[in-house]
Amino acid sequence: MMFLKNENSNPPEKNIRFTVSKSLKNGFPTEVSKPITGSYWAEGPAPLLVGEYIYVYFDKYRDHQYGAVRSKDGVDWEDVSDQVSFPKGTRHGTAFKVDRTILENIWRASE
Repeated sequence: MMFLKNENSNPPEKNIRFTVSKSLKNGFPTEVSKPITGSYWAEGPAPLLVGEYIYVYFDKYRDHQYGAVRSKDGVDWEDVSDQVSFPKGTRHGTAFKVDRTILENIWRASE
């Protein structure tokens, strides 16, 4: 799966969509999914597999906040923005797993 920002100008849309390839060697098709984010403007998708869910974190840049959606099957997406939190000043980037002790050290350093 490759997640991307839709930059449609007419009508104006700024949302996250995805495309799927069975072979990276053959590249990705230009056909993409319907939006997986809401009516707000979103960019900077950062996907992360957590348990049985694909989470996609993103910047709701006009709202000055971060959001997230998740899916078990890549078809039905649930907005879980109200269930996640991010350190102050977060900008979009790459999500990755770390040991809890590393995370706690980052939290302490940001206080």
